[in-house]
Amino acid sequence: MDSVYDQTADLTEFRTETKQGISDIQRNLNTMELVTSKNWNDIAQLKAIK
Repeated sequence: MDSVYDQTADLTEFRTETKQGISDIQRNLNTMELVTSKNWNDIAQLKAIK
C-alpha cells in the first residue's frame, strides 16, 4: 500500500510541476505576441518614412 501512496505523491508533484510549466509557457507566449505586435508597428512606421 505504501507504494501506491508514493506513486500518488509522485504523480501529484509531477502534475503540479507540469501545470506550472504550462503556465510559464503561456506567459512567455503572451509576451512574445506583444513584442511582435510592437515590432510590426515599428516596421510599418519605418517603411512609411521612406
